[in-house]
Amino acid sequence: MSVLINYVIFCQESERAEHMERIRAQAGIPPGSLNECPYVLIGDEERMRAQLAESRERFGLQALILSSAIAAESAERFVDQVLARP
Repeated sequence: MSVLINYVIFCQESERAEHMERIRAQAGIPPGSLNECPYVLIGDEERMRAQLAESRERFGLQALILSSAIAAESAERFVDQVLARP
């Protein structure tokens, strides 16, 4: 199982709701949480690692594909600080 990650947004916990609302509005997604959405990672490194671990457990996730729309800086940080650490 692989998943295309469309959003990787590093932020403080207090900023997550604002980022989720912006993504929902842009994508035309009805109000609600994106916490369980496997295509969106928003928060700090620890939160992202926990969300990926849950996706591995829940969906049998084995591979990630990062969207080309993700900024290079965010993609590099994701690889270095989220994937490279247990």
